[in-house]
Amino acid sequence: MPGNKLSLILCPLLLTLGCWVSQVASQMITVITYEEAPWVIKGSKLATGLVPDILQQMFERSGIKYRLSIRPAKRSLLMAERLPFHCIVPVERSQERESTYRWISPLVISRYGFFSMPMSSIQLDTLLDAKPYRIGSYLGSGIAEYLQPFGFKVELAPRNEMSAFKLLRGRVDLWASDIDAALYLIQDSSSELLGHKLIGIGKPKLVFFTTIRAMGCHREIPQQLTQKLQQSLNQMFLDGTVAKIYKKYGIER
Repeated sequence: MPGNKLSLILCPLLLTLGCWVSQVASQMITVITYEEAPWVIKGSKLATGLVPDILQQMFERSGIKYRLSIRPAKRSLLMAERLPFHCIVPVERSQERESTYRWISPLVISRYGFFSMPMSSIQLDTLLDAKPYRIGSYLGSGIAEYLQPFGFKVELAPRNEMSAFKLLRGRVDLWASDIDAALYLIQDSSSELLGHKLIGIGKPKLVFFTTIRAMGCHREIPQQLTQKLQQSLNQMFLDGTVAKIYKKYGIER
């Protein structure tokens, strides 16, 4: 008799728990990203690039539904912080941001450098050598947040390539950028804004920072979902899937 009573109590609880788990698993996650080739390339209908390719594989393996939305980088950070079942990618992990999101990591390992015009007389041996100069970056960039507290003169544009064009027009002295993103823009003959092409910008004057870029999710996303995504990403590294995606975009890791 006691066992029957216990069953009567436990069965509805287990049924409710099962329904809750099912609802959580079927919940759509909105992944917000921003244009930064080759990581994210904005198309006429769908975004392409290394990060969308990794996301597609990662979510399919996890059995979790998602949709990808492109927004400006700064707005993306705020949306993922404030809206349940929202994530942002790729975002730099930092001490200031660490407690803000649930993390799936790493998606991208970024090296940052300072770029200048080829005829520039600027010489950079250490990071401090860049302090007298105007540095171009973009809103929401983790590297801008890294440089500004140390007193560097950082001027922010809406997108990374706009800082490159500011360099071409002499409005900044240096362009601080993810090196792979910068080289992709420089080599892409279709990269053009206001009639200028990114020609003449060569290799970075100084490589000064390396960071992990990840997917940061709203803190209320259930942990079992982020754990499934992390497990899928780990397996993708182990079985060579991530390396193949990098190679597809001409990036060696």
